[in-house]
Amino acid sequence: MLAGCQHFTETDYGSRVVPIVSPEPSKPSRIRTGTERLLTVDQLYAWCEDGTLKMQVTATARSGGWRDVDLNRLAGESTTPVFEVSGVPPKRPASQALQSFTFRHDEPMERGTGRVKVIGQSNEMSSAIFIGRGC
Repeated sequence: MLAGCQHFTETDYGSRVVPIVSPEPSKPSRIRTGTERLLTVDQLYAWCEDGTLKMQVTATARSGGWRDVDLNRLAGESTTPVFEVSGVPPKRPASQALQSFTFRHDEPMERGTGRVKVIGQSNEMSSAIFIGRGC
């Protein structure tokens, strides 16, 4: 086994076995425990106005009955702000119709920020930030 790698696959290459490293993908940790990500991120609009990053996000949950749904910023070292759409799923049987949510988020924009990313359960969406007045 390769040092520091827990998962790897071996393949035959000529007369020797060559390890192909396949590390686990890095996933940002969630801020709130007991929540799950919403199924999809459907729309993302991001713009800067007077030094403030403003976003509008539309996301869909896989059923009705979700509560405490929110857009949470994930901790990261990148200049790209990363958010997740998450909430508390229903504990009892709920409507099997998709439930849509729209969020509006404002925060001070850091210098050097040019993109923003929002993560859902089955997809993620990234967008360039439209630079408006005062940015």
